[in-house]
This record gives sequence, structure tokens and C-alpha cells, in this order.
Amino acid sequence: MDFSLADIQALMRDFENSSLREFKLDTDDTHLYLNKNEAQTTPVYQATTVDTPVTVDETLTITAPLVGTLYLASKPGVANFKQVGDPVSIGETVAIIESMKLMTEVHSEVAGTIVAINAENEAVVGYDDVLFTVQPN
Repeated sequence: MDFSLADIQALMRDFENSSLREFKLDTDDTHLYLNKNEAQTTPVYQATTVDTPVTVDETLTITAPLVGTLYLASKPGVANFKQVGDPVSIGETVAIIESMKLMTEVHSEVAGTIVAINAENEAVVGYDDVLFTVQPN
């Protein structure tokens, strides 16, 4: 049984003017459900007090600019570009990401001290993954 838009609109008008609260119609190719039940919600008010000081995380992040394999050193067997506790400046190379046989240097866009290295060497990273956490100076 096929219903036209006019048929459905007529059903909706009749339903709205009736005392029915719900109406459901199922056929092989049509599913219609109408409901006039209103959800009863009671507003909930909750007062809270803060007894302890609130701390704000003021760290910054260095994120992956593309998807690929992360290298924390310029080549195998040499020291990583950065260790936890090292200072970092804007524009400084902190890692390399290999993507489609292209090596792309990751440059810091923040200045401060490295407080965490959030990805492992040779890990596959996604776009915008956090690589380093930096405490600004």
C-alpha cells in the first residue's frame, strides 16, 4: 500500500485532532509512528561548593602535522632530538615523520621545556596526535 505525501499529511491532521496519544502504522514499505506524549521533565538544581583550589593545566603540545611513522632521532643510533627536561624553542626540529617515503621534519610551534614525550620512536602517528607536552617558560 503506497501513501502519498497528502495521505500522510491528512493522517497527521486527523491524529492531531483526535484524543489518541500514539499512532503506529506498518506496511511492507511504510513505517509511520506519531506520538503526542510530552516528556515530563523536572528541572534539577544543584549547588556545589569548591573546598579545594582549582589547578589549571597550562601545558602546551606539539602535534603531528601529518600521518606517518614517527622518528625521534635524525637516524638510528644517535640521540633523540629531545628528551624530557630539555628546553625547546619555536622553529626547532623535534622529530621526523616519514610518510609515503618522504621525510618531514616536525618543528616546534611553542617554546618551553619538554615535560612528556607522548609517542614512541617508530610509532605510526595520526594527524594532530600529541607528540610532546611542553611547559611554557
